[in-house]
Amino acid sequence: MNRGRKFIAWILIGAGGIFFLQGLRVLPSPLMYGKIEWVVIGGAMVGAGLLLAFIPFQKRI
Repeated sequence: MNRGRKFIAWILIGAGGIFFLQGLRVLPSPLMYGKIEWVVIGGAMVGAGLLLAFIPFQKRI
């Protein structure tokens, strides 16, 4: 796997997890605390990171 793609995937997973937990009121944040839209955004970021990390793209011919 491309190292750059894997790095971006881990950044997405980590940042999305933080957004998700702050939206669920697990981690304190004055901006995102308890807002459902941050839960959705964080979940989407984690999902995109997992797809990027584990689903291979087709190689160009």
